[in-house]
Amino acid sequence: RGVAGVRRLLGGFIRSVHPDLTPSFPEEARRINQRSLAELNAFIDRLESEGRRPLEEGPEAARDLPFFRSHETRTGRILPGRVLPLQLMLPSLPAEAEEPDREFAAVRLIRDAEVLLETPASSFSSKPDVP
Repeated sequence: RGVAGVRRLLGGFIRSVHPDLTPSFPEEARRINQRSLAELNAFIDRLESEGRRPLEEGPEAARDLPFFRSHETRTGRILPGRVLPLQLMLPSLPAEAEEPDREFAAVRLIRDAEVLLETPASSFSSKPDVP
């Protein structure tokens, strides 16, 4: 039967990073979002596919997809042309993922995307944490 509705449940995240819906983003941020959305859509297609995927297509390794979202002030005002980096983690999937594996990955993906959208701008930094 497949895991249904993943794309719909990710709608808020997808709308917030979609290059066609974010014309004020810098061109490089829009290009990165476009490339990462293509990977995300392919992953969602695999989650929503019915039955097993052929073994020769291999497993999906967990990886981070870079995205950019609008920069909002603490009062909720969007700053045009300013963006914040995001990293959405795609969970791993075995080569022949059963439906429970795909459901678990879908739940993690949806939760992680929601958390990223709720994280305030002050939590992001372009500089690494140095102990």
